[in-house]
Amino acid sequence: MKGQAEPGHMDIESLYQLGARLKEQGNLVEAERCFRRIVEHAPDLPDPHHSLGVMLQLQEQLPEAIEQYRAAIAIDPCFVKAHYNLAMALWRCGSYREAIAFVRRTLLPAIARPIGFSACCSS
Repeated sequence: MKGQAEPGHMDIESLYQLGARLKEQGNLVEAERCFRRIVEHAPDLPDPHHSLGVMLQLQEQLPEAIEQYRAAIAIDPCFVKAHYNLAMALWRCGSYREAIAFVRRTLLPAIARPIGFSACCSS
């Protein structure tokens, strides 16, 4: 992931690494802030949306986490972790039917095809 934030600010890669370190240290609020800043400055990158979704899900902010996973998938339809985490967040929200339908539509076909998930994205 490459990119430069506004002058005087950390570049996107450094900010992403800082967010990842803060998550590892258990500082979810500060990690969330890092990923939010990246999403604000580089909204077309899928990884920061996904990472922000993870931080939100870990803090039980499931509707907003779902929104971030959907954003990551919209940018990169083959982002397997985002698909999985979206299904799990939907399930935890009690949207069981939507979670099951999502898994059937996106994840199960990927498992069934020997060439992997990218085959599901091309159709």
